[in-house]
Amino acid sequence: DPQLWVDVTRAHRGGAMRVVGLYHSHPDGPAQPSAIDLEAAWGEELVWLIVAVEGKGGAAQAVQVTAHLLDHGGRQFREIPLRTGDWHTYPVRVLPDDAPKEAAS
Repeated sequence: DPQLWVDVTRAHRGGAMRVVGLYHSHPDGPAQPSAIDLEAAWGEELVWLIVAVEGKGGAAQAVQVTAHLLDHGGRQFREIPLRTGDWHTYPVRVLPDDAPKEAAS
């Protein structure tokens, strides 16, 4: 909703937080903008993330994420690369069931 974006932007004006993009999912579809996405899009300064999701309920999983900017006066999307410089491997917690077991005698 563009009005929600305007309201949030105004509420955070002058503060450290700001809206830099929006995201939505494409269940069982590709992570690329559709004609419906383009028709509803606004704001050439916003990054549009699209997540392709396969499966339903607890079996659903994100299979691809793409990022896009509106280009050429809002007439089309242009894909931009997704990069992070601060990504780390996830920590692993050792649970009691993971502890080494003594050999049975």
